[in-house]
Amino acid sequence: MFDMSKKLKIKQHDDIYKYIIMQRQIMTEQAKNMKTSRLPIISNIAGLKLNANSFKYWVKQYCLILDTNKPTPKIIGFHVGLASLTEHICDEIINSSMNKSRKNTYGVYDITIDDVNCSIKMHTQLNAFFRNMIEEYSDSMSYNNSFCVTKKVMQRYVSDNYPSNISIDDKTFNYLLYLLTRFVSEYTQVSYCMLSFCSARVLSFKSLYFCTELFFRSDSEFKKQMTIRMDDVKQRIKDYRDKAKDNEQLEEELEEELEEEIEEVQEEKLEEEEELEEEQDE
Repeated sequence: MFDMSKKLKIKQHDDIYKYIIMQRQIMTEQAKNMKTSRLPIISNIAGLKLNANSFKYWVKQYCLILDTNKPTPKIIGFHVGLASLTEHICDEIINSSMNKSRKNTYGVYDITIDDVNCSIKMHTQLNAFFRNMIEEYSDSMSYNNSFCVTKKVMQRYVSDNYPSNISIDDKTFNYLLYLLTRFVSEYTQVSYCMLSFCSARVLSFKSLYFCTELFFRSDSEFKKQMTIRMDDVKQRIKDYRDKAKDNEQLEEELEEELEEEIEEVQEEKLEEEEELEEEQDE
């Protein structure tokens, strides 16, 4: 596996995530007034449960930090595929962790950091990817607002998509956000570096296929599942585009969605960040 974790030490990661938080705190009034609690069209088309536009915003910010002297690359489909792969990774971690955890007296699975680490170490492909990142984790750093979506959004994602008898405490949830943040950062960084090497300016599904081939063993079932997931998302978007060709309204809706500035993130993010600021001031 291509180990990018050695390239960025934990302090550099912390600085990057803090910078992204700072950028989110200076959103325009237009973004603040937007009602974006619903998923955007592109997420619904792709069958996602997370906001793909939030991933696009995060990727743009991350690319700015990787190289401040170059304009951010054009993002076509990359954010949609990345969101889909992130959901897959999150599902794999939580489901595996639940199998390693024990029920308490109330019949609830209390998932702990030890359960997460144990499940990763027992999973050949996850262990190969996250092994060094586990050692670099700092519990003194809050990752609530460092991931592509906020902790509140991810908590809702977990409650909506997993059995009601699982419980993840704040420390473990912070750790989960850390792992997911590292996942998207590794994919984005490698993809961006490859663009520089090839003198290209577009992050697309092709970049995701490359990273998946690079990070995970080609003959593994896990890698095949991730590839199938990306194939499915690409096909969904293609089918919608084909349908939109014969429907002017659908085409206009899709183009408007794909061309939106990513500063138009969920209003919930702004509310949660303001709450965090108030807590820090206190």
